[in-house]
Amino acid sequence: KILFTSQYFNYYIPSNIVDLSKHKGRVQAQKELIAAILQIEKQLDVHGARYNKKLYNNFFSSIKSYTECNDSRLSRVEKKLDKDFEGFKKDLLSSQNTISIEGAALIDKFVAQIKELSRSKE
Repeated sequence: KILFTSQYFNYYIPSNIVDLSKHKGRVQAQKELIAAILQIEKQLDVHGARYNKKLYNNFFSSIKSYTECNDSRLSRVEKKLDKDFEGFKKDLLSSQNTISIEGAALIDKFVAQIKELSRSKE
């Protein structure tokens, strides 16, 4: 794993998420990205960022469901994930502070990677 550090956030992610997916499986790679999201969320709390915990919990539940769902449900579950993530992100960004903006951008990046892994599964 590699430690990434910014002015406000420190988080670990695998050095090569695609290789991890190939060798350990898509779900394991997605779990590593979910762990990074949890790290960012904890640091948002430490920095005192304000956001609706219920919206975060809805988003987090959706992302877990997304990584665990089968192909036949993927499209429907992805729509729910998108809706819940947009609600959480909009709430987080409403405070218009640097910490919230950076945190939202990082989480957005991890969500995109999780979705890309699902789309590229063999």
